[in-house]
This record gives sequence, structure tokens and C-alpha cells, in this order.
Amino acid sequence: MGFFDQSQYHYFLKNFIYFLILLFIVFYINLYIEKKAKSTNVVSYNRTLLYLFIAFLGLFITDIMVSEQKLLNKFIYLLIFCILSIFISVVVVTQYFYDGFWMGALYLFVAFLLILGLFGFSFWYSIKNNGIKLSEPIFLQFNYAVFENNHLLYFCYMFFPILGLLFYMFNYNNAFGRWATQNILGLFTFIFMIYLGFHYAFKTKLINNKQILNVSLIMICILYFMFIMTNYFLLSSLTDICNGNKPVPTSKYESNTIQILNILLIVSIIIILMLDDNRSWSFYNYLSFLLISIFIFISLSSLTVQYPQLGPITLWGSIEWIILITYNTHDTFNSFSLVMMDNKYNLIKKSENVKENENNNKNENNNKNENNNKNEK
Repeated sequence: MGFFDQSQYHYFLKNFIYFLILLFIVFYINLYIEKKAKSTNVVSYNRTLLYLFIAFLGLFITDIMVSEQKLLNKFIYLLIFCILSIFISVVVVTQYFYDGFWMGALYLFVAFLLILGLFGFSFWYSIKNNGIKLSEPIFLQFNYAVFENNHLLYFCYMFFPILGLLFYMFNYNNAFGRWATQNILGLFTFIFMIYLGFHYAFKTKLINNKQILNVSLIMICILYFMFIMTNYFLLSSLTDICNGNKPVPTSKYESNTIQILNILLIVSIIIILMLDDNRSWSFYNYLSFLLISIFIFISLSSLTVQYPQLGPITLWGSIEWIILITYNTHDTFNSFSLVMMDNKYNLIKKSENVKENENNNKNENNNKNENNNKNEK
């Protein structure tokens, strides 16, 4: 089999290159905005975008793990190290070797070539070199994940360059620049969050084409409620300031912690909804359910006491968790024992039993044919 034949490895190389280019674009624009931002609100929105994109990468990796393969863990580790290498290279360029936007892009192009060569060789040596029977299913699963998230990947290709261009055009060091950039980042964060939510809602079949209008109306009502509550807390804060009651200042570390916990709770709720829709759980489904259960229990017991802002979303997550264990008691109550089982051993035993049954069926069919031939004679 040649190097440039129409195999899964050939399609993997093309998809892998597109994937690397997207990671460099997203990380570079995100860190560029954080470096040049002149408002704390811009930094907060920008980090929210980064957390949402990282959540998308995590769900993208779960799409690769649709079935258990022998070399799948090695492939996932290489892919995660590749993503971390790209992020570290972008951080190094923006922090230590930054000499203008286009010079930084030139340095990152060199880093892209190095990472492509290094990890391309790693995938070839570690996965492709083990033979077609072991490597082709792994590359097929990566190509399947790209196909499943194709619309979202193309959306990111357009979304982040447009965001970077608008930020560059309006990032002035005055009141208008700060007002424009924070509104642009807020609008784009909202658009990306809505698109990501609709993408996975369609993907997990939580909604269909006929339910778009109803879901949109519900989201508008929720946003209207949040708008009213935000204005209420704003007016309440202004009243306290006018009355001389100074609010307790929160540190930047505490606000970032609350933001990260909110993102983790949202991701946990999305995974719970995916588990509720999936009736055939795998090892990773059981493991994710256990981790989410521990996280929700910690949030209810201690985090909401320390950070009251997490109360509503923690309540939502606990309700979804209760619904999940109510409708899928078999998988949820047996998740710990099924995670601790030797799944590879069980798979081998199952395959051996299947082969034995096939051999027995073949022998029975041969005996029947021989008996029929004797009777005819």
C-alpha cells in the first residue's frame, strides 16, 4: 500500500493538518486578544471563549473513542500531547518572542512545521507501523470525529479570524475602544456558546429541526429572565453604594475560579444529557458518570457554600443527575463495578466464545450435510 493511496491514513493526514492549523489560529488569536486587551471584561470574555473551545476539544476526543481498539489509548495520548505542544508554543511566542502580529504568525508557522513533522512521524511510527488491521480503525475513528464535527470546525475557521479582525480594528486606548471591544467579545462569546449548544443538541438528538423555534423561544425567555436579574443586582449594588454600604471586594483569583467552576458544571450537564440519550454505555461513559457524580456532590456540599454564585447551575446539574439515575438505574448503580472490571479480558472472552459458537455451528452444519448425503444415497 502506497503512501498517498486512498486509505484512512491518507484522509487522516489531511484532516490532521487542517486540525493543527485550526488550533494554531484559535490559540494565537485568543492569546493575542488577552495580550492586547485594555479592559478586564474583554479578558473575561476571551477566557470564556478559550474554555468553551477546550470543552469542544474534549468532546471531540470523546467522539474518537466510539469503540475500543488496541492502539486507541496511545493515539489519544499523542493527540493530547500535540494539543498541549501547540498551546505551549503559542504561549512562548506571544510572551517571549512577540514582535508584532505578523512576525508572531511567522514564528508560529515555523512551530507548525516542526510540530507537524514531529507528531506526523510519531503517528506513523506508533500507529501506522503496526499494520493495517490495527492502524486503519484508529484513523477511521479520527476521520469519523472530524466528519461528525465538520460544521463546527468550519464555523471556527471563520469565527475566530473575524473576531481577531474586529478586535484589531476597534482596540483603541480610549473609552470608545474599551466599550466597543468588550461588546464585540461579549456578542461573539454568546454566539459561540449558542452555536456550540445547538450543535451538540442536534448531535445527541435532544432536539430536531421541528423544535428549533420552541428551543429558541425558551432561550429568549431564559435570557430575558437573566437580563432582569442582572439589572436587579446592578440596581441593588448602586443602592448600596449610594447608602454608603461598600461591597466586599472579590479578588481576581476568586473570580477566575468561579468562572472555571461554572464552565465545568456546564460541561458536566452536557455530558449528563449525552449519557441520558445513550443507552449503550462504554467504559468511558461509566467513568465520566462517576467523576461527574463526585464533582456534583462536592459542589453541593462545599463549593456552593464557599461560592454562592454557583448555586443555580449546581441545582440544575443535580436535577439532571437525579433524572439520569432515575431513568437508567442499571448503568448508574453498577457503574463503579463495571469500571473496575477487566474490560479487555471480557472482550477477549466474548470474542473467544463467539468463535467457539461459530465453530460449533459449522460442525453441526457439516454433520447435517453428511447425513443428508447418506440418506440420498
